Amino acid sequence: MIFCSIIIRRSERIYFSELQQKRLIDQATGKIIGYIEDAEVNAQTGQVEGYVVSGSTRFFQKQGTDRFVTMSEVVSVGADFIFLKSVEH
Repeated sequence: MIFCSIIIRRSERIYFSELQQKRLIDQATGKIIGYIEDAEVNAQTGQVEGYVVSGSTRFFQKQGTDRFVTMSEVVSVGADFIFLKSVEH
């Protein structure tokens, strides 16, 4: 288990291991993008720059390509999902 916490909003924290369990959803289409596999952190500032997202949907093991999601693409983080701005790929 990874114990680093990431600030989502001013007073709320969430563990990276919790983020990895949430599905990333395209807000416009409702399509499952994948799951967070890793985070990219700026070594100088300590800020999370974005996430490496697996194209696999886990349950069906659909193979896909990994992609990088920047923090500016994250719209909201819910109990079970992370909603992303619609991005054409």
